[in-house]
Amino acid sequence: NGFSASVRTGANNFISASEGITVASEADVVLSAYKTELTDEDIGKIALVIAAAPDVIVVIGHAGDVEDVVTRVQGSEDYTPKAIIAVNGFSTPSNYDDMEAMEEIIVPDQWDESSTADSIVGWTSAAFREALGADASYHSAAAGGLAVALTHAVVAGEAGTRMSTIAQTMAAMAPVQTFYGALSWDSSGVLQKPMYGKQRQGGVDVVVAPEGDIIYPMQKFEVLKIGGVYNSGIGFRGQTAFN
Repeated sequence: NGFSASVRTGANNFISASEGITVASEADVVLSAYKTELTDEDIGKIALVIAAAPDVIVVIGHAGDVEDVVTRVQGSEDYTPKAIIAVNGFSTPSNYDDMEAMEEIIVPDQWDESSTADSIVGWTSAAFREALGADASYHSAAAGGLAVALTHAVVAGEAGTRMSTIAQTMAAMAPVQTFYGALSWDSSGVLQKPMYGKQRQGGVDVVVAPEGDIIYPMQKFEVLKIGGVYNSGIGFRGQTAFN
């Protein structure tokens, strides 16, 4: 789909512009429906990429689609990449047949979930999760972070013109450190905020990018096999980009 294709283009552009890193192999696995099981042809494509033995494997798709590819890479008897970057998230662990397969995988995330709180509203990630319960996601956290930033803009505004000039005030403000991350906007209203990279370390999701302590190279993970076939029913949609 368009999302997967655009992310792969971005990954390839980054690789092309970087020294010391090249694309070793690529494969497209395009399925007809969400969570469709991999075909023999798909499995063969993945095997060819594994045979190229790249240092880093990037798997691109949506949550529920990439897990089977990750599991198959980790199940290789003769090859362990130094890192697997999976463009999904840790929000639905049940997508993995064995949740330990998430160990040391790196994923992007909008929400760093730090203990930081702003100076006015005072929400922390823990407080936000407690308040929203099962509805706490990066989608709702983004809305919550925006509410915090709006509050700061209202306080910073001038009496009588706070609401009519709120866009200009938000563009001029220094980044507001919210529980969701540091938020600021340019004069066109474009959000200025980094994406975060998280790695599952000992069952805990740790921020490793833009800054953090990463486990590299990753350790070998043994995948359970039944009758020589990987025990996985999760499909994959989109493209896989490997470097």
